[in-house]
Amino acid sequence: MKSSLTEKLIVVLLCLALLPLILVSSIAIVDLNKVFKLFSLNTEAVQQNNYQESKRIIEGLAQQNVKEISAHVAHEIELYLAANPKYSLADLQQQKNFERIALQKIGENGYTAIHEIPSGINRFHPNPEIRNKSLIALGKELAEFGSLIQEHVVSGGRELGGFYNWREQDGKIRKKYMYLRAISLKTADNVKLGVAATAYVDEYSIILTAINERTQQILQQTQKDSRAIISSIYNRNILILLSLVIILVLVILLFIKQSVRPIRQLITEMNSFAAGNKDIIVNISAHDEIGQMAKSFDLMIKKLLLEEAKTKEVYLGMIATLAKALETKDAYTSGHTERVTEYAVKIAEYMGLKTEEIEVIHKASLIHDIGKIGIKSEILNKKETLNDDDWKVIKTHPIMGINILSPMKILGNILPIIRYHHERYDGNGYPEGLAREDIPLGARILSVADSYDAMTSDRPYHERFPMGMAIAEIERNSGTQFDPDVVSALVAILKDEAAINQKA
Repeated sequence: MKSSLTEKLIVVLLCLALLPLILVSSIAIVDLNKVFKLFSLNTEAVQQNNYQESKRIIEGLAQQNVKEISAHVAHEIELYLAANPKYSLADLQQQKNFERIALQKIGENGYTAIHEIPSGINRFHPNPEIRNKSLIALGKELAEFGSLIQEHVVSGGRELGGFYNWREQDGKIRKKYMYLRAISLKTADNVKLGVAATAYVDEYSIILTAINERTQQILQQTQKDSRAIISSIYNRNILILLSLVIILVLVILLFIKQSVRPIRQLITEMNSFAAGNKDIIVNISAHDEIGQMAKSFDLMIKKLLLEEAKTKEVYLGMIATLAKALETKDAYTSGHTERVTEYAVKIAEYMGLKTEEIEVIHKASLIHDIGKIGIKSEILNKKETLNDDDWKVIKTHPIMGINILSPMKILGNILPIIRYHHERYDGNGYPEGLAREDIPLGARILSVADSYDAMTSDRPYHERFPMGMAIAEIERNSGTQFDPDVVSALVAILKDEAAINQKA
């Protein structure tokens, strides 16, 4: 069978056109699969790393919280024993006031309990079935728990803590954290006691678990969508090969432009994202499946960053919850935090600080007194003038606040403001005696806002000052207790507001 030159040329052109088209199509499919695999691996790695880091921070917060509560209970028991030196162990077991001190809740189901050293016999426990029973014997059934108890009692009450798995009555295993410490004073019958504070770790991480599950759902859906897009691209290439043979050369050029380059660009941006660049913008103008995939990738990045932001908000929400808990302990704190925050933000805005700096001051102000959770209510709500010992305790609250918050690395730029908001401009403040510009500006602003609200609010030991008297007192301490520039800003703000109110 003879064939014409035209037919030969068509065959040659088709061969020349089909070969590169098939080659380009194959490359595109391979690259798309690489994108999908890289996308899946990197997003899963980022999500898992974020989850593990968040879990570590929350477990650290649980450890710190349990340790602080054990210290507080031990301190209160020591004060009780000092006040009642004639009480034997049997006497203490009859005292309801002592039992309330010994048995305190931690979270929803956690608690403190009191045991005897070195026998390890449990003397005070929320569960009556465990009272007056040996913790050492109980520890034989739970290896991790038994190891902690054994080390504590054998050493005569050495302070230590650790995680262990606890079997519930329904047989479920839950992870707990326990901190053990000895009480320095003994009972009248020479019995040495110890405090065991324990909490369920999952009570601290329940919100994080929900966020992780939601992130996993988003990741799985995105992977499914990506597979569908790759399948769609593959099918379209088959159709192109079968139906658009006449214009294959143009299709090849268009395909190279709209497929290969965007895919490689997408791979580059994926690698950048995997390397930690969270500010990338996927700018691919293709309107086919590759464009859809780029949009899907861009959407996934936004969702991941949104989930990360939500995680940060969860941390702040947890701290805000602690701050609300403080309001129930310190009667004066209710409303004080909101007012101080409002004053501090207004001062920062008046002084022309950047938006980011104002936001840091705003967050620090909301939780600046979080350390007072560790101060006894008897001191916080004392109606008489505080004595020297009371003030020594009160002055520990900035450091207590830092100890509570320091495991949360995302709060790093907030912590110095909380730590130093009771420093004085002349260097006579606490906790470190910093002066002038050595004190962070945010802490100097918070100091003025905090003091002004304290003067103009009813306290257990004094009535509120009129605004004029409070302003005069603030100005009198300008340059000694307070930064003069911050004082000037507050006074200007208050006078402007007063003028507006008079016109109204």
